[in-house]
Amino acid sequence: MASMLTGAVAIVFAAVTAFVGATATPAAEVAGTPLGTAAAFDFDAHGVAPVTAKQLGKSWHHGCPVPPRDLRALRVRFWGFDGARHSGVLILRATAVHPVRVAFRKIRHAHFPIRRMVPISAYGGSDNKSMADDNTSAFNCRYAVANGPKSWSAHAYG
Repeated sequence: MASMLTGAVAIVFAAVTAFVGATATPAAEVAGTPLGTAAAFDFDAHGVAPVTAKQLGKSWHHGCPVPPRDLRALRVRFWGFDGARHSGVLILRATAVHPVRVAFRKIRHAHFPIRRMVPISAYGGSDNKSMADDNTSAFNCRYAVANGPKSWSAHAYG
């Protein structure tokens, strides 16, 4: 009986961990710090940090419509699916910091759950990997997925 209970607890623990605790393995690091962590950025008192091309990893390349100097990392607090408060990072255009901060403050106050929030650089710039991990992100220098002539995605503008 005890071994059945132990087995059942292990199965439930594994299921809960898979549901709320899975995190992506960052694809690259900056000076030993995973790109998808807040530790990779030097945030000011307002939770904003400048970014470099190296920190952006494969989410940025020469020819993108927005240079790294015009992007910022924004630390955002949010509620997770586990009911706990978490902190994540969005990369976005400097001019979008304030409106995005206001929007996520409303989202947080509404207790809208977010699975995870790490820069797309943690996924090697792959939207498909980020989406499969239920990740919330912003900047990614890529083309739009649409018929017609090639054009930049809104994500490429931060």
